[in-house]
Amino acid sequence: MQELQTESSRKLVLTGVGGMLALALGAAVISSTAAASDTDAVMLPTTQSTVTDAVAAAAAAAAVEAARVAALQAQIEAVGSLAHEQVGDSYRMGAWGPDAFDCSGFTMWVYQNTLGVSLPHNTHAQWNAIPDTWHAGEKDPQQGDLVFFFDGADHVGVYVGDGMMVHAENSGTGVVVSPIYEGYWADNLTGFGRIIR
Repeated sequence: MQELQTESSRKLVLTGVGGMLALALGAAVISSTAAASDTDAVMLPTTQSTVTDAVAAAAAAAAVEAARVAALQAQIEAVGSLAHEQVGDSYRMGAWGPDAFDCSGFTMWVYQNTLGVSLPHNTHAQWNAIPDTWHAGEKDPQQGDLVFFFDGADHVGVYVGDGMMVHAENSGTGVVVSPIYEGYWADNLTGFGRIIR
């Protein structure tokens, strides 16, 4: 009988101690949760990891986009630079460089020697070969776009920005820089084709 009472007492004491520990732990959890919600400074490890991963992913995406934009800008500058270097070269029907050009031979040569892009040696065929073309006034051109005239069929040049193009104009002038929004060329402007995108 004595042993039975001792065993019962021990169970009661242990249950009481366990209960007190459970209460203490519960109070600690409630207290830490309340502190976290009061300060908003404490994050669960999973949330902290998720935020860190999201920040890293955003930084990686920004770096990829910056590299893409820099590569496009380098291509645009290469096309414009090579086009300008040919100013003063001769015009000759059927020629495609390096010292004499007709209009589509000029644009073909510039793109082949900067970006390795093959264009047909025909103005209308170039208009049809470029997937991204639009008529004047539909959207603004960027440097490096091709600019077309006479319903896209009879003349083409390289747009170099600020309303100007470099093109193999004719046998009297050769390769020159001309405004596209003034006079003769403005009257016959068809639209643009974008290769660098």
